[in-house]
Order: sequence, then structure tokens, then C-alpha cells
Amino acid sequence: MRTDPEVSAQRRLLIDAVAAQYRSEIFDWIRPISDLAECVHDTEVNVKASAVAIALVHGRDGATEAAAEVLGRYLAVDQTPPLQWWSTPLGRLVATFGDVDGWMVSQSEAAEILGVVRGTISRLCFEGKFQSSADGLHLSDVLDRMLRLTK
Repeated sequence: MRTDPEVSAQRRLLIDAVAAQYRSEIFDWIRPISDLAECVHDTEVNVKASAVAIALVHGRDGATEAAAEVLGRYLAVDQTPPLQWWSTPLGRLVATFGDVDGWMVSQSEAAEILGVVRGTISRLCFEGKFQSSADGLHLSDVLDRMLRLTK
């Protein structure tokens, strides 16, 4: 059985990992805009990344807003997160609290997110575990399955 200090230490490590990933992503987004990158102070980015990480890891007040902020950074540049991003610590937390309703993925993309072959996704659709349409699969269903399988 875990003691409170052990849980706290694990949460701290997860917060640090998520904050480091988000900080890196923020700089990746602003680096192409050199004027903006020069204006952003390291401290501001660290504070923002830590606040987002704490909200997501603790899963209480602000977790949904923090997830929306992370997704909003991708959408602001007309992108969606890379498929492999969803299995990162930050991606998994955003999958838990983020709103991806209406986002669709192909069977091949779902397979990549879940780390399985496309045939497995076809079988899951045939068995009714995923609802497939002409537009593909709902990303929220794929992420729910990812989270259930890796708990």
C-alpha cells in the first residue's frame, strides 16, 4: 500500500514531466516567430507550464480549462496533436480532461494511437466496440479505450 509521501512524490514527478513537456511545446510553437520568442520570458513559460501541469495532474479545478488551453495551442496553428502525442504524459492527461467531441480519426490513425494494427480496429468496429462512419471514428472513443487499457 502506498503512503501519502509516496503518492505525493509520484505526483510531483508527473507534474514535473508534464510541465517540462508543455514548456518544450510552447517554445516549439513560438520559436518560428522569432520576434515573439524574444519577448517571452523563460519564467513566464515555466509558470504557465507548471500551472497547467498541476491542474491536469490533480484533476480538480481548472483541469478542463487547462486541457482546453493545450488543445487550443494546436488549433491556433491549424493543427491537431500528432497521433503519438496522445500517449505522452501530457497527451494522456489532456485525453482525460479535454473536449475532443466531433474530432474524427481514420482506422489507421486509431490503430497508431492505440499501438495496434489496423485489422484490430476493423475487428473492434465489427464487434461494435467502435462506431464507424464515413468520416471515420470518434477520437473521444479511441482515447477512452486508450485510457481504459492503460490504467
